[in-house]
Amino acid sequence: MEVKKSKNLQIAIVFVISIAFIVIHHINVTGKLYSESPDGNLYISIADNFIKSGHFIQTARPAEINMVVPLGLPIILTIGKLLFGNINGILILQYVLFGLLNVFLYLTCMNFTKSKMLSGLAVGIYCTSNAVLYKAASPSYILTETYYLFSISLLMYILSIKEKSFDDKIKQCLLIVSVVFFIRTIFSIWLIPLLIICTIRVIQKKIEVQYLFKLIAMIAVVFIINIGINYRETGEFIPLQNYGGDSFYQANNPHTSTASYSSHIAHDFVADDFFEIIESNIPRGEKSKILSGRAKEWIINNPMQFIKNTIIKFYSLFVKAYGLDFFIMTFMTVIMILKNKRYEFAIYFIMFGLMAGITSMGLNIERYSYFAVLFYIVYKITFIKEICNLIKNPN
Repeated sequence: MEVKKSKNLQIAIVFVISIAFIVIHHINVTGKLYSESPDGNLYISIADNFIKSGHFIQTARPAEINMVVPLGLPIILTIGKLLFGNINGILILQYVLFGLLNVFLYLTCMNFTKSKMLSGLAVGIYCTSNAVLYKAASPSYILTETYYLFSISLLMYILSIKEKSFDDKIKQCLLIVSVVFFIRTIFSIWLIPLLIICTIRVIQKKIEVQYLFKLIAMIAVVFIINIGINYRETGEFIPLQNYGGDSFYQANNPHTSTASYSSHIAHDFVADDFFEIIESNIPRGEKSKILSGRAKEWIINNPMQFIKNTIIKFYSLFVKAYGLDFFIMTFMTVIMILKNKRYEFAIYFIMFGLMAGITSMGLNIERYSYFAVLFYIVYKITFIKEICNLIKNPN
């Protein structure tokens, strides 16, 4: 009982301090708890329009009226506005999620290190990292970033629970990813390895086949609903979104510079026809298709240059940017699997590698590379604990 009380107290302290930190920081920088952003206004306009007219359409950007985004966040905003009449309830939710994000980070590190000091240090590093505070990932913005990072911390925590069976972990992670990728499509990349693992375990009769069928059926139903809503609004069959081709093209075209990564729009990185397309009256989805098609054509015609650019961007974003941490991460994956039999580190490494890979290829905007901070912190804290154990018990 005393142990449970102590753990609950630790969780409460981490939750309160992390929220207090972000609140104080944001008030100090902006003087308010809510900061508008172009993307945030777009999501809010979709929720407002649904409440008024029953249509999931955005009017925040008249020039891109047919722009389609994943419906997860607009639905959350719609529910919040219907319940509270404004976005205050959603802001509270996002601050709560930020607090829980840090709680799950703390518990993940505790599961690997059994050290309150090191786990608290992990939260301190995360709360003070510029990836959280200065790159629009604060809960003060109405964006998908808070949900994105919260979901990653939750997945990492579930995988870290030693008492939970491997199969239960995979099932829970699959369910979470199947839901949250309708908020952020980037999560769909994790469906592939998780579904492969789940299928293998079904063949081995470790996971019931009914679970796999139910999960696939749920994803299919949500997809069909999503496509139906998008078809009603645009007259086109759009699974999740109809943008992203511009970023993909910026990362993969004859004028690409590896310094541009995938989201900086600059004349040095694209030809003039890029801006002609972007500034034209062509529907947003059609612009994305044209630019995405040109990017794919360039990749097919220049495969070696594409590979070279991807490697350079991977190095710049994930190796050079974090220096020794990247090599610690690689080293600790091997150690934790071979020495401690903590196979979840293999899944961490796969998750990290997939996210890093598609970001480097231009399929994910480079500012979203801050997901790596969560992985790096867990690895770094675990590495410190292993070094401490080695010093105490050299044999």
